[in-house]
Amino acid sequence: MRHHELYQYITEYATQNDVLKHFRFNTEVKSVRRAPDYEETGRWTVTVKNRITEEVTTDVYDGVLVSVGHINRPKMPTYPGQDQFKGKILHSHSLKGVEPYHNKKVVVVGMGCSGLDAAVETSSFAKQVYLSTRSGAHVINRIGPKGLPYDYFLITPYLYQLLDILPAWAVGWLFETCYLDVLYEQKLYAVQPDHHVFQKDPILNDHIGSKLMSGAVIMKPDIQCFIEDGVIFEGDSEVTQADVVIMSTGYTWKFPFLEEGIIEKENDKINLYKCMFPPNYRMRL
Repeated sequence: MRHHELYQYITEYATQNDVLKHFRFNTEVKSVRRAPDYEETGRWTVTVKNRITEEVTTDVYDGVLVSVGHINRPKMPTYPGQDQFKGKILHSHSLKGVEPYHNKKVVVVGMGCSGLDAAVETSSFAKQVYLSTRSGAHVINRIGPKGLPYDYFLITPYLYQLLDILPAWAVGWLFETCYLDVLYEQKLYAVQPDHHVFQKDPILNDHIGSKLMSGAVIMKPDIQCFIEDGVIFEGDSEVTQADVVIMSTGYTWKFPFLEEGIIEKENDKINLYKCMFPPNYRMRL
């Protein structure tokens, strides 16, 4: 579904069910804290700021549901010499259009969905795009066999019957050989990772194959270091000139408005009961 179609659906749903009156738009949550009588009532004190009038108000609620997503903060890696680079460095989160990159040399770091989207979109305007990845990825088109969505193919009973008979690596090899390699030779373009297709989520993109074939996008290993006018990739001795570096390196979680200690992270995972509730607090957050 396209963005404008999703927006239209949500807007029409909210209007038809008369729920817009319960929304406060242009409002930033500044803090969520346990109320003074929390132990007896389980209530929460919420402070918000109107981004137009800058008015700050505080109210008390019986429960709070945080729905901003758990990977909502761009993750920006650092490389040696990065502060010397005279070009532009940004996260794909800030990529709002590709026209500013007309006739530019662009390096995209990361081969997730956002990385491939950034590489494909900017390559239509940029002079050259380099796609930097440490491990590669299995890339799958949205359209699978017989014109059906690929995920429809993956939930067919035949696949699960194969998994009952054959080990996962064997089924993965069949999928790679009979489907992925038919799309384009992933080894030829240095995108194939060292794990089989069912070990990690594959990446969806319909156009990266043609971009690699035409040379509009060139695969590169991880960045070794930055210099003033470009980067040096691992294993290279020559400088690759770059005007822009787009970090498509994922997101991390952060809830700056929550009282400290409410949400805890253990072994790189957020500790929530049923992925929703902090286990040490009343079941109202």
